Amino acid sequence: MSLRESRKWMYNKNLPGSGALNDEFIAGVTEFIKYASSQPEQMDGSLIRCPCKKCDNLKFFSPDEVMLHLCRKGFTSNYFNWTCHGEKMWHEEEEFVVNQLPQQTNWWDQGFRNFEDTGCSFAAHSDFDDDASNYYHENPYVLHDEAGPSIQEPREDAKPYVDELSLVAKMLSMKFEYNQSVNHFNENARVFKNSLARENTLPDDFYGYKRLLRDLGLPVVKIDACRDGCMLFWKSDEQEQFCKFCKLPRYKQREGTLNNPMHKKVVYAILRYLPLTPRLQRLYASKVTAPHMTWHATHETTQGVMCHPSDAEAWKHFDRTHPLFASEPRNIRLGLSADGFSPHSQYGQAYSCWPVIATPYNLPPGMCMKNPYMFLSLICPGPKNPKKNIDVFLQPLIEELEHLWEVGVETYDINLGKKFNMRAALLWTINDFPAYGMLSGWSTSGLLGCLICMEKSKAFYLHHGKKVSYLDRHRQFLPMNHSYRRDKSAFIQGRAEMSRPPPKLTGDEIWNRVSQYKTVIEDP
Repeated sequence: MSLRESRKWMYNKNLPGSGALNDEFIAGVTEFIKYASSQPEQMDGSLIRCPCKKCDNLKFFSPDEVMLHLCRKGFTSNYFNWTCHGEKMWHEEEEFVVNQLPQQTNWWDQGFRNFEDTGCSFAAHSDFDDDASNYYHENPYVLHDEAGPSIQEPREDAKPYVDELSLVAKMLSMKFEYNQSVNHFNENARVFKNSLARENTLPDDFYGYKRLLRDLGLPVVKIDACRDGCMLFWKSDEQEQFCKFCKLPRYKQREGTLNNPMHKKVVYAILRYLPLTPRLQRLYASKVTAPHMTWHATHETTQGVMCHPSDAEAWKHFDRTHPLFASEPRNIRLGLSADGFSPHSQYGQAYSCWPVIATPYNLPPGMCMKNPYMFLSLICPGPKNPKKNIDVFLQPLIEELEHLWEVGVETYDINLGKKFNMRAALLWTINDFPAYGMLSGWSTSGLLGCLICMEKSKAFYLHHGKKVSYLDRHRQFLPMNHSYRRDKSAFIQGRAEMSRPPPKLTGDEIWNRVSQYKTVIEDP
C-alpha cells in the first residue's frame, strides 16, 4: 500500500449518512497529534501547527485544540505528506524507480531509465513506423546502445562554454528569478557537473553554490531582538538571555532542549541589518556609477526649475550651513524611507514587517530613483507594527550614519584612480503619515495630530461621528489680505478667519522640548 493510500482516512472524517466521526479518522488524528508533538523543531514551545482547513498550518495551538479543530473542520486539502510537522518530503513513484536501479549504473543510465519509467511513448512523438515503434517500445535500451559513445560516454575534451564563476552566478540568478525549489536546483546542478569535463570543480548542490559566492557578496548582520521590540541583544547586551525591560526570554522555550548544548537555539525575533557603508563604497568602485556621483554639483540648472533635489532650497541651505561637507562633491546625500508591508497574501498569516531603505541623491534623476540604487538597510521584524519602538531597530543604522557624518570612511574612486574620505549626510525621510508619526515621535492621530500646528491645532470632533476633522482650518495659512479669509458663505463654518498661522519650530526649539524626555531605548 502506498503512503497516500494509507492516509486516505485524513479525508474520510464522517460516517456515511451521519455526522458521527469515523473511528479510523479518530485513531489517525490521535496518531498524527502524537507524531507532531514529537517534533520539537517544528513546535513553538509546547504548541504545534494546526493543519485544519481554516488554520492551514499557519497557527500554533495546544495538541488538544488542534485535535478539536481537526474533528470540526478536517485537514487542509492534499496534506498527505506532513512536511510542516517534520516529515521529510516523499515522492512514492520516484522512490520506486530509484530503488529499482542497480548501484553500478552511471548518471546517464539513471536519467534514461527514469525517462522510460515515466511511461513516455516513443511512437507518440516520432517518425518511426508502427513496427519500429513496437520494437523500440519492447526493447527501449536499444536506442541507448545504438546512440553510440557520443552519448553513453562523457567526452574527455569537453570544456565549459563559460568560466565556472559565471556559471555559478547565472545558476543562482535563475533560481531566484524563476523561483526554483532547492531540490530542483540540486538536480540541475548535478546535471551540469556531470555534463562538463571530469576535472571540473563545480559544486553539486545549492549550498555549495552559495558558498562559492559568499565572499563576493555584501555583508548582512543578524541581530537578535526582543519579541516585543523593547531592546536589541546587541553590543553590551549581546550575551543577555532575557529582555531588560519586559523580562521575556530571548529564545523559544522547547521541551527537552533547554539544557542540550548541541541543540540550536531559536530566537523569537531577528533584525536583519545590511550595512550601508560598503554599498555606498561600491558606487565609487564601479565605472558605471562613479562618474555620475558628482552630477548634482556639475549639472546645468535653470532658474525656477527643479529637476533634481539638488535644485531645491533645502539642498542649497544645507550646503550653506555645512560648507566643509559641501566642498567635497563626492560626499553623499541620503534620503531614508520606511513603511510596513505584509510578505504574505491577504489570506495568509497576519504579519507586518518594516523595511528601511536608503537612497543616495548624488546620482542624476534617471538613476537615483531606480531599484539598483535604493539600498535596503534594515528589515524590522514583525508580526506587529513596531510603532514608537522602531527607534530600537534603527540603532545600528543611526550609529553608522553618525560615523559617516562625523568621521567618514576611506573610499577608492575608480573614476579618478585615488582614495578620498567619503562622508554622508541624511537630508530627509520619506514616509506616509502614520510612519511619519512613528519616526518623529509625535502622534499623528487625535486633535493634536498635525506635526506643524502641534498644540495650536484647531481640529475638532464631528458632532455625530465623533471623529477628528481639520475642515476649514487651512485658511489661517493664507496671506492676511486673501479674499478667502473674509468669505463667510463659501466655507462650512460660516465665519471669517483672521488668525495667523502657528509658528513653525526650528530644530533647536524642538530639541529643547524633547531633550528632557527619556528615549525609547532607555525606557520603551
